[in-house]
Amino acid sequence: MPISQELFEAIESYINQCATEQEIELVNEWYHSFDDREVVIYSKESNLKHKVDLMIRERLAKTTGLSHFAQVPGKTIQMRESIKWVAAAVVLLVSAFSLYFYKTNQDVSPTANDISPAKNVAQLTLANGRKILLSDAVKGKLDEEAGVRIEKTENGQLVYTVIGSNNSGENNEAFNTIETPRGGKYKVNLPDGTQVWLNAASSLKYPTRFTGNLRTVELDGEAYFEVAHDKAHPFKVITDKQIVEVLGTHFNLNSYADESSVKTTLLEGSVKVLELKTKQTQLLKPGEQAVLETGSLEVKQADLSLEMAWKNGEFIFSSNDFRAEMRKISRWYDVDIVYSPDAPDDFQLGGFVSRSKNISEVLDLIELTGKVHFKVEGRRVLVTK
Repeated sequence: MPISQELFEAIESYINQCATEQEIELVNEWYHSFDDREVVIYSKESNLKHKVDLMIRERLAKTTGLSHFAQVPGKTIQMRESIKWVAAAVVLLVSAFSLYFYKTNQDVSPTANDISPAKNVAQLTLANGRKILLSDAVKGKLDEEAGVRIEKTENGQLVYTVIGSNNSGENNEAFNTIETPRGGKYKVNLPDGTQVWLNAASSLKYPTRFTGNLRTVELDGEAYFEVAHDKAHPFKVITDKQIVEVLGTHFNLNSYADESSVKTTLLEGSVKVLELKTKQTQLLKPGEQAVLETGSLEVKQADLSLEMAWKNGEFIFSSNDFRAEMRKISRWYDVDIVYSPDAPDDFQLGGFVSRSKNISEVLDLIELTGKVHFKVEGRRVLVTK
């Protein structure tokens, strides 16, 4: 599609986040006139504005001839070489806040050393005290407890399978604990069929088999649950500040001790959240989030793409709490963040990058705000103004 004056103005409005529905449709039509895989680059009816195909982003970074591309006074756009790549870069520029992606003539990384992202690694502690480092464990059967077989699959998941009744006299209340370190992640299939994805620096304690009227687990950190439906046996997740009770549902629970709030986000089904100190309760519907902060339990609409970014393999920066975003980076890459006296406490961020990237690429994007600079020394990231 040729670049008409109408299309150029639509692109300009798109960048400035004031495009009409007609302009959004025009830009989407133009963007998909090329041979790239189709993606929705923005829709007012969806949460997909942050979702951009990684292949396209990587190719743009390598092939665009931009010397500068940013919002400037007077709503002008500086560009050179192919207008195709300039407008395609709109995909990168449009975000809810102020992080704009551009390419300079000299690419400078803030890191002399680089650090790889989190891997499938965890430690499993069995009821008898035996510890298994799952990254090194031989694939296949790891152990058998109380009529339950514990296996590690080819794709790095921990699976519990009930293989018979517990006639051995073993403790019916035997518990296992799986812990992911900073720089680790893992998926567990529990004995009832519930699937749990653990984020970095998290732990889950659970029985080797569920008995009685309740299915109860304990969480520290963050996990996404797809709970196997069993109306007769409610599923409970206990944290240090609240209890989440469900029958069968999909939800995300963020309960890191170093965060100021506990967030429970519901994707499917229904959950009841009980705050332990004041005994407040809230019932959530899909798309809602319960936020527990300073003893108050409130419900709001959730940005599902933002809350599920970690499980979907992305960092989505959509906050003015810079240090909260840096804590995510610290856990994922197993680094310590050190702030110089002049480093800002907070500023507005917006943007996204794959969690499969090395830390340098993530820090590069944040540096583009011009608000901070980074230096990586071993497993320490120094933050300066």
